[in-house]
Amino acid sequence: MKEIYFKSDFELIEQLIDNDGNPISLLDLSFSIIYSTDGFTSVRVSRQEGINKGCFIDDNDNTKLHVIFQNHKLGVGKLNREFTINLENPNFQANTENVRFKNFVNVELVAFGGEREDYVIVDNTPLAVSFNHAQATNRDLQDQHPISAITGLETAIFFPHS
Repeated sequence: MKEIYFKSDFELIEQLIDNDGNPISLLDLSFSIIYSTDGFTSVRVSRQEGINKGCFIDDNDNTKLHVIFQNHKLGVGKLNREFTINLENPNFQANTENVRFKNFVNVELVAFGGEREDYVIVDNTPLAVSFNHAQATNRDLQDQHPISAITGLETAIFFPHS
């Protein structure tokens, strides 16, 4: 776990991978991420309809998301994130299904000390699992797929257990 003095500006690099371990391009995704340490103060970044706020996609690698924490006002504690992916799904209002996951990032903001690097690469990378709901044919069998109960879902993002 990286320790960063809580008043410092810093940068994280996030990356999504598919179930084969290959990085996923972020260019066509719409998402938001809320980072916090204490549940009261948060930093929100997003990419909606190609517009980035508080983050940017790497010019040389469209699978890497740079998240900027400048004048963030986050307190001391383990950094956690709530990741929301906006998926196109005609079964939901406005044809959008919001899939959310919350977990800790490998960063702790500390009151004393801390490390200084230009950026921190997030180790607990989310894992994307593809599932085509139309291929699920026999609903009387006991469900063994971890996300097949989410109707109409084409792609979901999962975080490995820490």
